[in-house]
Amino acid sequence: AFRIANSWGTSWSPGGVNDGGFTWLAYDALKGVSAVSGGPSTGRQPAWRSYEAYWMNAREDYTPSLLAQFDIQHGNRYQFSVTLGTADAGQTTPERTWTPTGLSYDGGAYGFDGNTYATTSAASVGTFVLDFTNLGASYGTSTTYFLGVNDNADAAIEATVSSFKLTDSLGNVLASSTNVPITDADGYETIVYTSVESTLTDFVVDSNWVNVDEGATGTIGVKLASAPAGDVTVSADWISGDSDLFITSGGSLVFTTSNWDSYQTVEISAAQDVDSLNGEATLQFTAAGLRPRTVKATEVDDDAIYVAMMDSDPGWSYDPQWAWGTPLGGGGYRGSPDPASGATGTTAIGYNLAGDYENNLSLTQWVTTTPIDCSGYEDVELRFYRWLGVETSTYDRASIEVSNDGAAWTEIWSNSGEIADSFWSLQTFGISAIADGQASVQIRWGMGMTDSSVTYCGWNIDDVALTGTLVATPSTAPASIDLVSSSDTGASDSDDLTKYDNSDSGNVLQFDVTGTIPGAEVRIYADGTEIGLATAIDTTTTVTTDGAFDLVDGPHTITATQKEPGKVESAPTEGLAITVDTSPPEPIFAVVPPTQPDFVIDSIAIDFDQPVAGLDPNDFGLTRDGTTVVLTGSTVTPSDPGDYSLSYTLGSLAPLAANPGAYILTLHGAGMGIVDSAGNELQVDATIGWATLSGTTGNDTISVSSTATEHVVRINTDEYRLNAAFATEIYLDGAGGRDRITIVGTDGGELATLQPGSVDVQHLADASYPEFWVHGTNIEEVTVNASAGDDTVIMTGSSESNRFYSHPNYSTLRDIPGSFSFRVEGFETATVEAPGSGSDYAFLYDSPNNDELLAEPEKAVFTRSAGTAAETVTTANGFRQVYAYASDGDDTAGLTGSATGANRFYGYADYSLFTDTTRSFYFYARGFDAVTATSPEAAIGYAYLYDSPGFDEFEASTTSATMDRKAPWSDTTANGFARIYAYSTKGGGDKAKLNGSTAGGNTFYSYPTHSTLYDAARSFYHYVRGFGSVTAFASIADSPGDRAYLYDSSGDDTLSKQFFENDKYQGGRLTDGLTYENWFKYFDVVYARSSDQGTTDTIEGEQELAYRLIEMGSW
Repeated sequence: AFRIANSWGTSWSPGGVNDGGFTWLAYDALKGVSAVSGGPSTGRQPAWRSYEAYWMNAREDYTPSLLAQFDIQHGNRYQFSVTLGTADAGQTTPERTWTPTGLSYDGGAYGFDGNTYATTSAASVGTFVLDFTNLGASYGTSTTYFLGVNDNADAAIEATVSSFKLTDSLGNVLASSTNVPITDADGYETIVYTSVESTLTDFVVDSNWVNVDEGATGTIGVKLASAPAGDVTVSADWISGDSDLFITSGGSLVFTTSNWDSYQTVEISAAQDVDSLNGEATLQFTAAGLRPRTVKATEVDDDAIYVAMMDSDPGWSYDPQWAWGTPLGGGGYRGSPDPASGATGTTAIGYNLAGDYENNLSLTQWVTTTPIDCSGYEDVELRFYRWLGVETSTYDRASIEVSNDGAAWTEIWSNSGEIADSFWSLQTFGISAIADGQASVQIRWGMGMTDSSVTYCGWNIDDVALTGTLVATPSTAPASIDLVSSSDTGASDSDDLTKYDNSDSGNVLQFDVTGTIPGAEVRIYADGTEIGLATAIDTTTTVTTDGAFDLVDGPHTITATQKEPGKVESAPTEGLAITVDTSPPEPIFAVVPPTQPDFVIDSIAIDFDQPVAGLDPNDFGLTRDGTTVVLTGSTVTPSDPGDYSLSYTLGSLAPLAANPGAYILTLHGAGMGIVDSAGNELQVDATIGWATLSGTTGNDTISVSSTATEHVVRINTDEYRLNAAFATEIYLDGAGGRDRITIVGTDGGELATLQPGSVDVQHLADASYPEFWVHGTNIEEVTVNASAGDDTVIMTGSSESNRFYSHPNYSTLRDIPGSFSFRVEGFETATVEAPGSGSDYAFLYDSPNNDELLAEPEKAVFTRSAGTAAETVTTANGFRQVYAYASDGDDTAGLTGSATGANRFYGYADYSLFTDTTRSFYFYARGFDAVTATSPEAAIGYAYLYDSPGFDEFEASTTSATMDRKAPWSDTTANGFARIYAYSTKGGGDKAKLNGSTAGGNTFYSYPTHSTLYDAARSFYHYVRGFGSVTAFASIADSPGDRAYLYDSSGDDTLSKQFFENDKYQGGRLTDGLTYENWFKYFDVVYARSSDQGTTDTIEGEQELAYRLIEMGSW
């Protein structure tokens, strides 16, 4: 239960029970019907009269703009009442009054703090704050507000008002009463008033509320109430409400000293949404130094079944006292008075718009809507704004009823207790059970019956709407969809290929939709996007697309739907696959290689980017040196069967192009009827040009150079200037004799191919030069200068003995008989092919930078300036002997031997030789800083490494060996060789390190002059001679079988322990202290032999050596 405190004092005892001023409210009392059998129970007995308990509904996002605050002093609250009123400016008495129930003759013989007082001056002061926002003066006008008190007994305790003022929500005092205090002690007949006048004139608006139809606009006019001292910028901003309302213009307005009194317009738009609610929002005008002014805006939804915003008379049926108009703010004998305007706008429907309802109503008075069609809707809901004052239903009654036939009415609401609204509130009622699917639904609001005393303001109604969900009755789907023949521009009317893409009004498509129902909306979709709409007038409907959604080239799926009146959209038809192709065909010319040696062009190939039809000889034009050549007897042959082909050949040109000269062939485009399969016509001309020039039967000198606009060809003393835009192929025939040609490249890239007797140079297109070719035949000596750009050349030698010389900036190739001679200059990539006669030599020379040589049998690659922007690559294929020379930079050589032969590698301090026993290949590398030679696994290879005059270090493992020579001598590495021989013959205190197999079984023979190390299988064999120090390593693991044999010199030798590891000595050293020292480590057994040639041979630490030592002679 609830325990409730009362303000009458601690002696208050409802029902005769004194609980210190408290009473209890049982939960059962909150139910509409008591759950106690035979109720009401004791807990439901009334502890107070219903009109003496007051409550207010919370208002979301609400801030009052006008507050009335007053102070009253009185000791007996049940003895006096408060009356409020308003009047136009200048009046001394109120024109409209009301009496708040909670402040009238209620509260017992107590002051406002619950205590008793003998005099007014001793009583406490009660401060009251009331919301007068809805009573605010129209902007630009003034209103007088009245506060009156009445004391109903002549006694010493009378009612006194000590202050009365108006404030805004921030507490700013807007106006204060000057005729206070006032006192009344004269009984019922006299009310004493104090008054205050308020003029809120910062902003003036032409309407306090604007209704905006969904998808449309509305306007509000605003101006200033008085002249400003200077320019004033007024901002209009939303402070709360529906986001579907937005400002489209007038968000910032400037008022000056000359236009302040003229309305400027703020335009408000309402978005077209899918809900069925009338959204509201609050717009606020602000400016520096001025108080904010708010205006309400309502989005009038067009998705509702019915809307009556009350801006005009809706034409309902009115019983007496019911009317449409402007509420006058009167009444309020009990509760609050009527509003002074509608919930939105100024007008509403109300019962007695001038004040309270009357007493003794014996019949209910109704206001009834017109019939509303709710057929096709479900979940129907009634929404409206209410301002209602009515006494508890024991005495007075208000109700709402609904009918779907105008005869039988169902009550959906009536009051139970007192209702005393003081603001507009949204009311929502579900009427689905009565209204769903009904064609004639009516709602009526009833006032009465009433008893003989106490009246309230009664009904005020605004913004009535019926909403619901459209019943989803699907329309019948169309039967099929097809592209009309005028839009199907392909080879046939059934291939659904079109050149129209709906990108604009000139490229729309049309579709025939069958199975349509007259009156239905027929829609066309492309891949799910709507592209066309039409209203059906027959069973087949032609729909033209909107020209607004571009269909990109390629396949699309087209479907159609229809929406019958009162139904939802149908399912789509089966998809129609169409292909959009808007790209006109483009040709590419290619000269079919001419016959040699006369270079006569007999045919031209024309390739298109898509199949075309309509090509014939009449579409071509041919000129020679500017003179027209009639294409008599020429033919056009398609490469593909059928009407459309990707490629064609223009043939039988040899009789027409046999004479030397510059030829230009043009394929004419627009208007020639050459179309692709979608009907797109060839639009532009295409041109190809070639020149056929010939030398004499003697020795000719020929040169070719080019600019961006022309090619200059000189043959001996004759000069030919060819237009670079057309002469894309230049054919030069040296005829007889020994001829030479020089071809100078462009700044673009060149691809050159040179073979004995011919040359072909392709100049790649770039920003300055078009692509063109130079072809030469019957020419023995060729020079090609690549100029700038990224250039590539391929040269092929003869079957005779070829000699190739490659330098950093140029290369030459010739054969010994002198049947040809090539020189190429400035090429970044050069490849030379030797047919493999067996006596072909290649000579490669380094650059000043770091270079790299990689050679294997039949192939050598020399990369100059490796890894830099200046890098060039030269490849020599098929040469049996390759000689490479390095002089500058940090140069390296990697040499790989035969995969199956017996390779022999000789590594010297300044050069290296690599060959096999059959001389199937031969590499010579001189001056390289580092040389690596590799013998493939299947081969049997021997490597011989020699020292330099300086200090050298040699190290060998089971698979490789390195001779590390000090600068300026090269370092040499040998990989994969079965036997490695290293020689130190030039002094320098050289050292050798020999590493045996980790698997064990290593055998080491050590002599003062030479040593060997090998394993049991002879999988490797190391031989070193002449090294001052030799160190041999066996397996560190406990692998058995590692043996060392040590032989002394003819002098005094010493065998000593060495390499103390893991608590023992792992090896030792044998030396004479002068000419040699041989070290050994990790050997399982050591045999040491003294020849007894010296004076004394010594063993140091014999017991710790833990080796088997064999003494021969005096050790």
